[in-house]
Amino acid sequence: MQKPSGPQYPEYLLLLASWVVVIAFMAIYWAQALSTATRQTQLAEDLARRGIAQTSHALALQTETMLRKLDYVSEQLADDWLNKPHEAFRQAARHAQQALPEGAILNVGVSDAQGRFIFSALDPRPGTAISAVSMADREYFQAHFQTPRSPNHLHVGKPLLGRFSHEWAVVLSRPIDRDGERLGVLILSVSAKYLSRALSQVYTDPQDAALIVRSDGSYIARSHLIDQVLGKAVPLDRDFLQRPQQTHGQYLITAPIDGVERYYAWHRLPHYPLIVSVGISKAKALAPVTLAQQDAWRRNAIGSVVLVLMMLVVSHLRWKAARQATQLRVAHERMHLTLHSAHNGVWSWHGQGQAVEWDGGLCDMLEVPPADHQGVDGRRQTDWKAFVHPQDLPRLLQAWESYLTHPQDGVFTAEVRMRTGSGGIKWVAVRARAVERDAAGLPAWVVGTYTDITDRHAVDESLLIERKRLDVLLERFPGGVLMEDTADRVVLLNRVAMEWMGLSVPDKALIGLTHEQLLRRLDPQRAAWLSAAHPQERRESGTTLEVEGPAGRVLEIKRIEISDSDEPLGRVWLLYDITERKRRERHLTALASTDSLTGLPNRRSFMATLEHALGRAQSRPGTGCAVMMLDIDWFKQVNDTHGHPVGDAVLQELAARLRASLRQGDTAARLGGEEFAIVLEEMAPADALNKANAIRERIAALPFSTTAGDIRVTVSIGVALAAGRLLANDVLSTADQALYQAKQEGRNRVVLWRPTL
Repeated sequence: MQKPSGPQYPEYLLLLASWVVVIAFMAIYWAQALSTATRQTQLAEDLARRGIAQTSHALALQTETMLRKLDYVSEQLADDWLNKPHEAFRQAARHAQQALPEGAILNVGVSDAQGRFIFSALDPRPGTAISAVSMADREYFQAHFQTPRSPNHLHVGKPLLGRFSHEWAVVLSRPIDRDGERLGVLILSVSAKYLSRALSQVYTDPQDAALIVRSDGSYIARSHLIDQVLGKAVPLDRDFLQRPQQTHGQYLITAPIDGVERYYAWHRLPHYPLIVSVGISKAKALAPVTLAQQDAWRRNAIGSVVLVLMMLVVSHLRWKAARQATQLRVAHERMHLTLHSAHNGVWSWHGQGQAVEWDGGLCDMLEVPPADHQGVDGRRQTDWKAFVHPQDLPRLLQAWESYLTHPQDGVFTAEVRMRTGSGGIKWVAVRARAVERDAAGLPAWVVGTYTDITDRHAVDESLLIERKRLDVLLERFPGGVLMEDTADRVVLLNRVAMEWMGLSVPDKALIGLTHEQLLRRLDPQRAAWLSAAHPQERRESGTTLEVEGPAGRVLEIKRIEISDSDEPLGRVWLLYDITERKRRERHLTALASTDSLTGLPNRRSFMATLEHALGRAQSRPGTGCAVMMLDIDWFKQVNDTHGHPVGDAVLQELAARLRASLRQGDTAARLGGEEFAIVLEEMAPADALNKANAIRERIAALPFSTTAGDIRVTVSIGVALAAGRLLANDVLSTADQALYQAKQEGRNRVVLWRPTL
């Protein structure tokens, strides 16, 4: 018989099935990890894009408000030039400069219809000192005297280096008309650096950027690197230049001025030829997610390498054990051919002399010189009891005596340890059969074999060690494992799976149970886990199920079919604890709808709430819905005087007072900066005004306690009432107009929006 060169098919198949399970587990795990990372990155990008869209819209509203103020100032000054004496106009120009922050308006000037500069606030003397200066070549002058003549509106010119102020200025000009005749142009020179400095105070990180440009792309202001962009224009491929009909949009680009890749969002001002754009660094926006993913990839890679190494070790041991088992099986087959073909040695026992004779094979096996056991008749005799291990001798003698004293036709068998001549120990299988019996039927002559089975015992020990290692691996596996064979019987169940399934019996008591028997031992909830994930057909593909586990855990259950060449081998259930992953997903969802400083809903969440409230008000006639826009008066002075940490504390305290002032079902939100909004459902107009005044008085009544001491704060409130089928943006815009009116009337007051506003 030829000795096989490797393990037989069943052993090889089991080893292959183990690798299939591990590879399938790793593939599913890494696919899930990659999918999770992709979703996290996409969610972070969506959050960043939504954030800058809201920020750019808010900045556009502020810029629109600022230009309206300047438009109003220019209109008043043009009227004063026509109706007031020269010195009175100079005083009006000085008041206009003082009405805005210092350095905002560099100069107030007037040119006649020929472009001659006839007044400048920088020249204290009237007369001819500046009359020789011609503005006829300036863009803003030509814009008002071109053919056909432009209408009477504010023109925003390109930044110019002032001839008198010697500073970069954005020229705002308005024609001076009387009785249909164009007499000249009024000029407001607004500091470009002042506008940029206002942006840089909000966007302090140079990785972020905010900019204001004209419709032709010329820079008006930028939060950083303003000296490098004044007098220049953005590239013509920008989104807002390519799509002049669009009012807003987004794009991702690397800015050539500083090489930073940013997400940009832009808004076009509805009444002025300007575009406001805000950009945040892509690397900065994605940094938290990127760092978390790098750490997760590193830990997952280490775990995967360790798992593969452990499987390689286990596979090597199983392969080696299978080879040894094959060798042992061949030895047994040869032994059964004939006693004399036994590969280790033959012995015989004669009842008359009670002597045991060995052949040379036994002497070689036990390393005993044949000459030491040579009998007088030439046969080798020995005291075999001297070679048996003392711990096994009593058992062997008892079995031998029983065999000799009880008439039987059976075979004598025993496995004992025997000592060799060199002091070693070998495991020996002893087999014998009576070939001659006396008159009483008792054995008179017994022939047997000694077979060295030391290797087989080593294999058994190796298998035991392998099983222990596999048990340790399953116990340390970060999840539950349940494996069933093709007959739907449990073959493996680790401790984690038993704990999550609520099983308290020993795991060995569950081995061999059918799938249905296992389900009957579970409570209905846990039985539904395996029922929902159990295949209705043998060849149905694997399924994944998310369930609520014990102690508030969220478990993911995966069922994997094991097969080889379409031959079913069973299936395995893998149970993962995904509680932390779900917690992170809920946390990211909360971040997307909550202002991180005050804990109030953000603009995106508030707009959704307002849309629902308007929908309910429209579906139920007779019910009202009021919207308030609230802004802290002179909040910039709080930040400038006490610092932004104190300003943040004031915002947080204001949020707390707003919550305490509202009814259940009302919603307050922070829209950005010091701007808040409130939606009140089922609120009559008079009640809305009373509520707004109550909120205003409550805020003004008590000082705000901060680390810089008590600070008194007042607010201005604009109130709008929903009527008809208005959109959320329309209602919010009317409330914002009412808020603007409240500030114009002196602040610390409530104004209800009216069409005249």
